[in-house]
Amino acid sequence: CSICSDAFPHCLTCPIGGGSCTTCDLGYDQASNCNACSSNYYISVVSPLTCTICPGLLHCIQCADASTCTTCDPGYTNPTCTACDSRYYDSDPSGTLVCTGCSTHCSSCDINSCTFCDTGYALPLCSGC
Repeated sequence: CSICSDAFPHCLTCPIGGGSCTTCDLGYDQASNCNACSSNYYISVVSPLTCTICPGLLHCIQCADASTCTTCDPGYTNPTCTACDSRYYDSDPSGTLVCTGCSTHCSSCDINSCTFCDTGYALPLCSGC
């Protein structure tokens, strides 16, 4: 695989005779022939490309650097994924953040009920007007 690894330094396996990479080092994206970071990794050094795992930002899918999340799990907000997004509420009273979606047509809610409805819907259940 020397032809492949010369062209793609983070490539672990490729077809005999070269071509697209079929397996990459951990943290590198196979779809880009190992020339980009995979999900949950960020570019910590540009040249040569070095991908580093996103630090322990719980609910972070993709980060820009060691402290900024660019994509959180659904329901969580950037830049650290430590708050619930609109239309979600913290459903775990124990102190662990668990963002759960509000009911249909509810634009804001808490653990007990909907607090605001989408336009054209009324509290308490956000049913059609």
